[in-house]
Amino acid sequence: MASVAPVTRPGKQIPEVMRKGKYPEVDLTPQQKRQWSETLAALNWTAPGFVHIMYTMMTKKNGVDVATFSEKIPAVAATDGMQLLFKPSQFFKLTLMERLFAVCHEISHCIADHCGMGYQMKKRGEVIRNGKKLPYNPMHANIVQDLIINDMLINAGFGTFKKGWLHDTTKATYMDDWVDVYFKTWNNQPPPPPPPPGKEPPCEDGEGGEGEGEGEEGQEEGEGGTGTPTGNPQTEPADGQFDQHLDPGDIDGDTPEETKPRDEQEWQQAIAGAVEITKSMGKSNGAFEQFFNGFLEPKVDWREHLRALVARKVGSGGYDFRRPDRRLIVRDIIAPGRSGHGAGVIVIGLDTSGSIFGDPTLIGRWLAELRGILEELSPREVHVVECDMGVSRVTVMTDPSDVDQIAVLRGGGGTSFEPVFEYVEENDINPDCLLYLTDGYGSFPSQAPKYAVIWGNISGKDATYPFGDVVDVPVE
Repeated sequence: MASVAPVTRPGKQIPEVMRKGKYPEVDLTPQQKRQWSETLAALNWTAPGFVHIMYTMMTKKNGVDVATFSEKIPAVAATDGMQLLFKPSQFFKLTLMERLFAVCHEISHCIADHCGMGYQMKKRGEVIRNGKKLPYNPMHANIVQDLIINDMLINAGFGTFKKGWLHDTTKATYMDDWVDVYFKTWNNQPPPPPPPPGKEPPCEDGEGGEGEGEGEEGQEEGEGGTGTPTGNPQTEPADGQFDQHLDPGDIDGDTPEETKPRDEQEWQQAIAGAVEITKSMGKSNGAFEQFFNGFLEPKVDWREHLRALVARKVGSGGYDFRRPDRRLIVRDIIAPGRSGHGAGVIVIGLDTSGSIFGDPTLIGRWLAELRGILEELSPREVHVVECDMGVSRVTVMTDPSDVDQIAVLRGGGGTSFEPVFEYVEENDINPDCLLYLTDGYGSFPSQAPKYAVIWGNISGKDATYPFGDVVDVPVE
């Protein structure tokens, strides 16, 4: 059984780089140091699973602490999905158990990878679920995520929920998926305008909070807050919010591209350890277990799975404000468009045997999803290869938007995947990725190619693939 890390806070000298960064770190007063030690001790006793996550997955890069304290955030707390950030002048005005609740809340965002998902959705400009799309609004996403996390913590009994924070079970409970709630509560209203220059937006319910610690002179609420630094995905806290979501790596001053990618296997192990520790200490209950176990057995929409796989295998192109994104301009949103090609050649293999045509919407849904992915990648060239026992047609295009206009020929007979790979080799194509929609029943090449292959599998769990990554595409 994994053990809970000690909760002592070592003394430290804050590196100069931390003092001058985007979120310059401040020294805690003796009273605040004592309050932080009390918070960690209470956390260790009340919510040991969260302590396990904090010490195994979220220790600061310089290794001297488990949280950063800075006055340069407009909220009580923030996270970039990897570390915790608190504003001392407000955080230490909360009671002990309110502070415990706030720490568990931020760790929950990290467990759920809300910052990482938010960054990807911000780049894409939209949220997708079951074929439907909405513009991505980081504040709306944060609100619905807060509603779910707060309901879980309340039901689990971890800390004290402060009046005025977000909690409304008519909109969301801990049993909900945040993307579903995002769609359910969407009202098409534009995001709120940014605060006036130099004015810090209000936090929580507009009050400084009751409880331990009145703050030190020169650290009263509101001082030192100059709004969100340029580039963060959220402009200001809404009513009831006490936290802010940052881009991955932001607390250390790194860009998401410079940041080490999240290791899902490590997170799975840490979450499993957190569940084990909490159960062994008798602190577990239904709300806690459902929330944590949901990440041990994630139910990922096939579209999100496909996009994530392609992004890891191929990458993406750069952005350029001189070429605004045409999809967002119609909403009066000026966002940078792609600059140049993010990929070279993409090959799309289509199994045209009879089983593929059992669902008349299947090919259309597959190609429509690929169109969105290809528009993000901006490949130099796309080859669509239709094949049953042999290649029946090849369509080469340079505009990804033409993909979903293809009327796929119905084939017949058996299925062989070899001709598509032979086409690639015979034409001396070196694709960044080959995406193949099939039921998986057919003959495969004897050797795996050197390029990435992603299979869009429509046969459930029955078919096996000798190489490549597999995404299960539901047949509707």
